[in-house]
Order: sequence, then C-alpha cells, then structure tokens
Amino acid sequence: MTYAEMTMERQSTKSDRDGDPIITKAALKAAELLGVSDPIFARILGLKTISDLKNGNDVLMTDTTSFQEAVYFIRMFTALFDIVGGDQNVARSWLCNRNLALNGLPIEIIKTPTGLRDVISYLDSRRSSF
Repeated sequence: MTYAEMTMERQSTKSDRDGDPIITKAALKAAELLGVSDPIFARILGLKTISDLKNGNDVLMTDTTSFQEAVYFIRMFTALFDIVGGDQNVARSWLCNRNLALNGLPIEIIKTPTGLRDVISYLDSRRSSF
C-alpha cells in the first residue's frame, strides 16, 4: 500500500472535522530534520504560528488547507531524502542553496503552495531518472 493510499484510507475512517496527529507529527519531524525554521514552516502550512502544533496542544485538521500542505511537505521530504540517500546534511544543503533548474532557493520556493508543488514535481522527475 502506498503512502497516499494509507493516508486516504485513514482519512476515510474519520469525520471531516477530525485532526490527524500522525500527519501533524510527521510534518513537524520533516521540518525539523530539514532545518526549516518555525516561522517558515508556519508560512508553508499557511498558519500564523506552529507553537500549538509543536507543543501538542493542537493537530492539523483533515479538512484544512494546512493539512493538505503538510501532506505535500511530507511528500517533498520523502522525495528529497530518497534522492540524497537519507543524508540529512545534504538534504538541508540542497534546500538552502540555489537550484538552477528551479531558478531559486528551494526553501524560498516552497513558501507558496504552487512553489511546493513545483519542487515536488522537480524532485519526482529527478527520482525517476535513477
């Protein structure tokens, strides 16, 4: 079963107003491993702050844009870590250095939903060339 199928199955067993602590924790861990600061990660998710998520006082609700962006962020993280062989330092470096194919810094590009999807598309194309 693929990650997407597991996510969809988990979502189908919940009501639309349920929070998803697993996606919340996974997204927070991915951001931590990539060295993405709290303010930048909040912006990626479309939130003012992530302090309640980090403190365990809140979870991402499955029917929100923030939840969808978290799922996309996890997808980006997974693709990037596959490409760099799980090397956290290489992944962090890639994220913070100019990428000619993307025409910018990936960390800046992923601050918008469209940019995050562009980076995922790029990483997916790189991953398929292995």
